[in-house]
Amino acid sequence: MGRKDTLSTEYLSDNARFADICNYCLFDGQDVIQAEDLREMDTKEFLELAGLSGKGQQIQRIRDILKGAVIRSTGDCTYLILGVENQTEIHYAMPVRGMIYDGINYGSQVNEISRRHRKGHDLNSPAKFLSGFTAEDHLTPVVTITVYWGSQPWDGPRSLHEMMQGSKVDSNVCLHTNCYLLLTRQTPTRSRFACKYARLEVFAGLRELLGNGAIRGIN
Repeated sequence: MGRKDTLSTEYLSDNARFADICNYCLFDGQDVIQAEDLREMDTKEFLELAGLSGKGQQIQRIRDILKGAVIRSTGDCTYLILGVENQTEIHYAMPVRGMIYDGINYGSQVNEISRRHRKGHDLNSPAKFLSGFTAEDHLTPVVTITVYWGSQPWDGPRSLHEMMQGSKVDSNVCLHTNCYLLLTRQTPTRSRFACKYARLEVFAGLRELLGNGAIRGIN
């Protein structure tokens, strides 16, 4: 990880700042996610797949930041997993990269549920045994936010469809392919950013430092 990526990841790893950027991106600035309801998760994600030879094959990816969150509302709680990927340069395949991160997490959730069932010997039908998953099982939603710290406007694709020849793809084909929208936020400058969060004002200042190399060690 480069110096710029390390600084931005350290900055957003703070629960209060992480909650702020998630609320800013996902809930239009409303205080939905609270810092005290966040917990650290291992950024090393693994997915074990059964190979044709019967030997397991493992896919590994390392995220920048990954946290579990609880959204509390009257009489109810929603659990979700939030990932942040910091980009100091435009990544023109970011929708696919985000899809892979989330797919690995979902696959790992399915594998963990399957292990619990097989240990409990409670998969009592051929369909359940084959799936390792039942109609009563549920996955935890995974949301990945790409935070872009660069000084140039993001001109990369924001969805999988934008990577598929754009308007040349037949609309009926698009209906049957996942769009996989990319949650991308370019960090704002002070001159065009007004927000009630004081921490995000500092966040804007850090973007300026990263962008112009004002921090020692950044070229």
